[in-house]
Amino acid sequence: MELSQLSENVTPTVSVFLGTAFLAWLVSDWMSNRSRKGVWGLPFVGQILSLGDASHRAIHAWTKQYGDVMWLRVGFKSFLVLSNIKQIKELTKEHASSVETKPLTTTGKATKGGAHYDVVPGRWKKRKTIIMRALKNVQKQTVFSIPDIGTEEIRLMIPYLEGKASKINAQALKQGSNPGMQLFEDFGYYMARLMYRINLGTAGIYDKDIESRLRRMSNTIAIYPVTAGPLGNFDVLPYWKFVKRSQYLEFCSFHTLVGEICQLGIERYLAEEDKESQSNSCVASHFFHLANDMTPEAKAEIDLTDEVLFLGVCDVFRAGTESMTATMYWFALYMSAFPKIQEKVRTEVDDMVSESYDNAHKLPYLQAVVHEVYRFSALAPFGKRTVSDSLTLADGTFIPKGTSVLLNLWALSRDPKVWNEPYTFNPNRFLKPDGSFDGSKVENMMPFGAGMRRCPGESSGKVLVPMVAAALIANFVIEPPTGVTPDLEPLFGISLTPKPYQVVLKPRH
Repeated sequence: MELSQLSENVTPTVSVFLGTAFLAWLVSDWMSNRSRKGVWGLPFVGQILSLGDASHRAIHAWTKQYGDVMWLRVGFKSFLVLSNIKQIKELTKEHASSVETKPLTTTGKATKGGAHYDVVPGRWKKRKTIIMRALKNVQKQTVFSIPDIGTEEIRLMIPYLEGKASKINAQALKQGSNPGMQLFEDFGYYMARLMYRINLGTAGIYDKDIESRLRRMSNTIAIYPVTAGPLGNFDVLPYWKFVKRSQYLEFCSFHTLVGEICQLGIERYLAEEDKESQSNSCVASHFFHLANDMTPEAKAEIDLTDEVLFLGVCDVFRAGTESMTATMYWFALYMSAFPKIQEKVRTEVDDMVSESYDNAHKLPYLQAVVHEVYRFSALAPFGKRTVSDSLTLADGTFIPKGTSVLLNLWALSRDPKVWNEPYTFNPNRFLKPDGSFDGSKVENMMPFGAGMRRCPGESSGKVLVPMVAAALIANFVIEPPTGVTPDLEPLFGISLTPKPYQVVLKPRH
């Protein structure tokens, strides 16, 4: 038989085989999912087209139809969505041992995995415990404490913003134009400096190589939240990194930059003659001490290598910088949108805040405003867990082994059974009748995630964000440019961030 005839006979056979296999897969997929309540969509893409640019709103709308427990397919991945705070707390606390693995994702590969990902049950949790112990040790410091670092950086940030705002405002007045300035990169730079000092100490903070990289980090950090995330195209569509190659490469470059900063910082720390001085006490130093106190067998049990320790420092540095930058960016936007609230904060700050701003977290109305920023912006809209062992929740919800569970944290901050008028920005919801801060309300939302996967920068942010917010309000009146209505709709990603905007900063002194 000639080669051409053989080819003609084989080609139809292969086509029939592939077509039959595809139909069999579709039927099998339909059979396995037909009893599951939820939204499935088209093969290969699921509901990714319906999610659009506001996945949090689309999923919230579906929960009204399917309930607090539903199945959802996005791209090649299927998720069990939980939108009830009791279920989420039960899964992440009472069943914590069943959700301790963290499989590597496409965007996770850009961070080289390390401390971030592990499919061995329990090992990731033990690594994270070391990270949290190091952070707690830093928080206990009384000399060169986190508030001390915050005060020093604020005293650098405020004069810089005053000079920049005065120059822009004077130029706009001269030209008869509408003044306005972007704050995202400025916030990014000073939040990066704060997190650098907390994680890597004072050594190297004024080094030109590190300084230039911190500037570059602030210029590129916006790529992180819109690229990563459990519902991001890069993690649900394996081929997407080839479709959006330039964005993926920019994302990888950002993480490379974070790694360079941390590597240089660790080198500067190790080069210090007095590593034990209070000024050099930082997350990295506590990492090294905790690791050195472990036996080789204990390290081997959790695969605690130098690379894992290094990536742990990178994770805390990057996560803290990104979350605090986003929070401050939201804060400035909300203050420009709600001038009466801004003025009330200013009155309290003028009357009660200390010169160093270190008591800002004790001001009740400011605390209420900061927590309303957390609730209203819902920084972390979703969390993700992978179930390593089948389990059943108290309400009878069965979760099979291997299930990817999507924690709908955005829905918690919009639950009308918990929050009166949830779509209204109202800090008073966090105040008691006597005007004191009502911390019990915080239990009804999870702005930093849930369980062991909570943002590692949460604890330092609780001290630093009120300090920076108080300093901003004490020194500036924040207004939108004339004729501009602030846009409060977010950009969707692993965190919800404001769309780029401008404000007018009017120095008060």
